[in-house]
Amino acid sequence: MRSRQPDLESFRMQKTLTTLTIIFTAFLFSSLIYVILGFFILRLPWRPLMTSSTIIQVIFGTFLVISISILIVVLKLRQNSFSDQMPRPETSEHLRRYILTKSIIMFALAEVPSILGLVFFLISGNLTLMLILCLISAAGFLLARPSPETLERLERRFSF
Repeated sequence: MRSRQPDLESFRMQKTLTTLTIIFTAFLFSSLIYVILGFFILRLPWRPLMTSSTIIQVIFGTFLVISISILIVVLKLRQNSFSDQMPRPETSEHLRRYILTKSIIMFALAEVPSILGLVFFLISGNLTLMLILCLISAAGFLLARPSPETLERLERRFSF
């Protein structure tokens, strides 16, 4: 019975990695939908809400600062969430839930720049600047996603 335990733990970590990949893909796809929506809106007889370039520049600058700040928060959260200071889980299932919960929180934070990009596009009609915010979001997704090596390290550290 003891020899099957490592196989079960390995299976659970593989299941966690697969679940994370699905969640990562869903968040990434949702940000891509915002860009596609922007392209479709451009083809409609639609006009942006604002035309004042000064106000639009201020709004973009604000959204850019917020997006970069969120990127820094995601990076710090990832470092703290999977470091040696993380709380010790009681079981392998608690570890799995911890990894998934922290990852979903980071992915949700990383999606905010894409949402800001869509809002900015609706305000200004500027698809290029929207794409910049969406790229910041994509970088956040990549930063937030724990690597298989990180998961393996946690599995070894908290062998149950």
